[in-house]
Amino acid sequence: MFQTLLLILILSVPLTGCGRVSESKISEILKKDPSFEKDLSRKKQIASKISDLKNSHREEKRDIAQKIRTLETSLKDKRNALNTAILSLEAGIQPNIRELRAGLKGKRSEYALKNKEFKSSIAKAENIRKLLEKKKELALSSDELSVWNKRVQKLEEKITALRKTLEEIRAKIRLIKTEIRILEE
Repeated sequence: MFQTLLLILILSVPLTGCGRVSESKISEILKKDPSFEKDLSRKKQIASKISDLKNSHREEKRDIAQKIRTLETSLKDKRNALNTAILSLEAGIQPNIRELRAGLKGKRSEYALKNKEFKSSIAKAENIRKLLEKKKELALSSDELSVWNKRVQKLEEKITALRKTLEEIRAKIRLIKTEIRILEE
């Protein structure tokens, strides 16, 4: 009998097409084979369980999606708070950088003044040497020559001291520039 019912079902599917089996068809089958009610009932239970599982999955998916949105918002808020904290901490070093820049500006001014003095001293020494080369034409006495030679000697000592000072200032400028670069990284 089950084979007959199965044959009827197999033959009825092509006749009805790919659509669902109508309720009248099911009633007709149940009249011919009342034992099929068990299989039909089992199919409805399975379909109900599948539907429940799908609904449960959709709810979980919706809950998880909401949790993800909440976590993403929380992460974004934490990233913004982190960036704000970083900017605040980095701003704490700005007074040091400003102080170093002011010191650098001062050293550059000092260097410009000392360099001007250095060049002036070199020019004075050169002028005196040129003057001493013309000693015969100028008829300078030995005392006058001695005074001018002492002036050249003092200028050369000053030039040597200024050269050393300029190098020290340049070294300090390089140091300050490096310190600023380190603090700005």
